[in-house]
Amino acid sequence: MDTIKRILEKHYQKNLLLCEKDEKNRRYIQDKYAHAYRTLECGQAIAPADIAADTLAAVLLLHDIGRFYEHLQLADFKHAEYGVRLLKDEGFTDMNILLPVKYHETDDWQTALAADDDYQKLPAAAQNNVRLLCRILIDADIIDNMQILAKTDIQTSATMSLTTAITDCLLADKPANNKDVHNRADAIVYILCGLALINLEKSRQYLQEKHIVQNLVQRLFELAANNAALQNDVCEIRDKINETYHFQI
Repeated sequence: MDTIKRILEKHYQKNLLLCEKDEKNRRYIQDKYAHAYRTLECGQAIAPADIAADTLAAVLLLHDIGRFYEHLQLADFKHAEYGVRLLKDEGFTDMNILLPVKYHETDDWQTALAADDDYQKLPAAAQNNVRLLCRILIDADIIDNMQILAKTDIQTSATMSLTTAITDCLLADKPANNKDVHNRADAIVYILCGLALINLEKSRQYLQEKHIVQNLVQRLFELAANNAALQNDVCEIRDKINETYHFQI
């Protein structure tokens, strides 16, 4: 664990220095550093007790290490793939770590993983372990983003409306495109669309116990306090979540 933390710290501090005069990117890097530790906490809470602790910690803490370098604006930059390159440079060879990091933000990650040459070379038991680590990481990542948004300050608006493309995704039980996010309400519904990607029953229990989804929907109702049209949309979203995911909001 100490080695993993030192690697995260090294790349974090390096990029803080690179962004010394760029406060916006410094805040972004600081947010991603904090996110790594919250994802670790969440992932440890939802993971089976018999999973290798150091491997799990590496996957959770280092999954967004590539995010620290987004400010460089490299051509065709994909933070997950760049993160794998960084980890290989640090001496990581364990596919239980590299593959979950590589595919944690791939939409159809199971299909992409199944086609991966390194994955195909693994014995069946190792493949099962990789898939489990992918599920844990994806769930922990989504849950922490939900937790953060649920705590964000809200300002009501009489004119704010939801982008149809995002609402349609939630009603169809599929993830949305963040390019369709245009306001605070969109951002909340976008992250609620992540419910369609949750893999583990223990993750759903965690969401219930922490009231995370309930808090997000409450945020939507707060936004819609002076907006009748938005209130109607939020009621439809609440009812859909209750029907599909049984959160009883």
